Amino acid sequence: MHIRVRYGRIFRYGGIILLSLLGRLVYAQPLSVEVTTHMGDGAHLRDGQELILLLSVSRPAWLWLVYEDAAGELWQLLPAPRDDGRREQAIVMQPYPQGTMGQRLQLAAPYGVEHVWLFAAEDANLLPSVKSDSFPASLDYKRAQLLQRMDSAVHRGEVARAAVEFSVRPK
Repeated sequence: MHIRVRYGRIFRYGGIILLSLLGRLVYAQPLSVEVTTHMGDGAHLRDGQELILLLSVSRPAWLWLVYEDAAGELWQLLPAPRDDGRREQAIVMQPYPQGTMGQRLQLAAPYGVEHVWLFAAEDANLLPSVKSDSFPASLDYKRAQLLQRMDSAVHRGEVARAAVEFSVRPK
């Protein structure tokens, strides 16, 4: 008996059952992202400690990684400010920054609650193209517009978002 069903269904040829189009099955799931710290979500970190972020993305996508310090200043981590970025492959708990990048995230004052957001999209045009590494808190209206734009894209299902919150304390 030979049965053939299209689009990710089961093929049966002479008693052997094969799952078809595995690549399409991966893309049938919504794009998902995760971000945490090397100490987990809600961690209490100390001044001078190195921060390592762990990033996961379910399938190839463009990434935008943003850090908000306790003073409310936003810093773009990915793509690098003077870089146009690149499409990342699916990753699971990949450390950022990686040791080979020559970059380190060293925690310092101001102390308090800090956030990191990871945004991912299959279309690079859905993510901001910011050529500066920071968005000073004094430009609140621009920061608010930018984050509101990203929230709208998340709600429309065009962009996936994950966040982690942690606190930085004096030594």
